[in-house]
Amino acid sequence: MHCRELGITHMIDDRLDVHRALRGLVPHLYLYGHRREPAPDWVTPTPTWPDVEAALTV
Repeated sequence: MHCRELGITHMIDDRLDVHRALRGLVPHLYLYGHRREPAPDWVTPTPTWPDVEAALTV
């Protein structure tokens, strides 16, 4: 997978299927956007760009 080859450590995406494919390969997964259902516990929910910034600067 390209993420492993490139050493990607953080991924921000609004599609849960993308995160499912990267689970176990990329250590920090950020699910962007508002959701009706709760995010799985293996991704960090980030509804807005300020939430993404806050999660990345912790």
